[in-house]
Amino acid sequence: MQRSPALQRPNWRAAARALAPSGFARAILVKPDYAFVILRYYGIPLVPISAGSRVAEVVEVGQDLPASQPTASGTISLPPLRWPDLTLLAVRPARPLTITRPILAAAGQPVLLEPSAGGLRWFNETQSLIIEWITAAKHATSDPKARSILRDAPATLHAARLGNPPAELPSASLVLSRLRQVSLRAAKLGANPNAPTTSAFHTAVVRLYAKR
Repeated sequence: MQRSPALQRPNWRAAARALAPSGFARAILVKPDYAFVILRYYGIPLVPISAGSRVAEVVEVGQDLPASQPTASGTISLPPLRWPDLTLLAVRPARPLTITRPILAAAGQPVLLEPSAGGLRWFNETQSLIIEWITAAKHATSDPKARSILRDAPATLHAARLGNPPAELPSASLVLSRLRQVSLRAAKLGANPNAPTTSAFHTAVVRLYAKR
């Protein structure tokens, strides 16, 4: 068993290396579909894709895939990568492809998004701001530093330079709008150390996540 590659488990680690974060976004189908958790384990940031996302590559990775990917007009089929019991097929459109609801329906299985390096950074930065403000809000009435964080929320958001949201996140502009609302609520809360409740701030946060 140790000497025969054919008896080893599928080499998902090598597939994850091949999908290392890049400068563009990918739509990814994993077969079997539940195996996406393995790629996540190896550090590939896969998230559910939304209609309206724009991707530069479509990838199928997994078991029992065909020898090659059919190439439509205006697309380039990249050389397949193969390991025992595992194949990676990639097609790159000449221009970024907008993911539509019919495309998602035709896939016949969940389609995932691997954000670009810039898209992942944008997502992480917006998340970190929210987490920082939520933490500060819990201690605002008793901690001057927490109140300062909340008062400075609009300036912090402006300094983060989160404009020009990435194309692979179609709801990003809405998230940015909600984030501005949250920062203004945080600033009001920080300016009033005797605020009896943080419910207004929490409501803004809930709205932000509900509209993602």
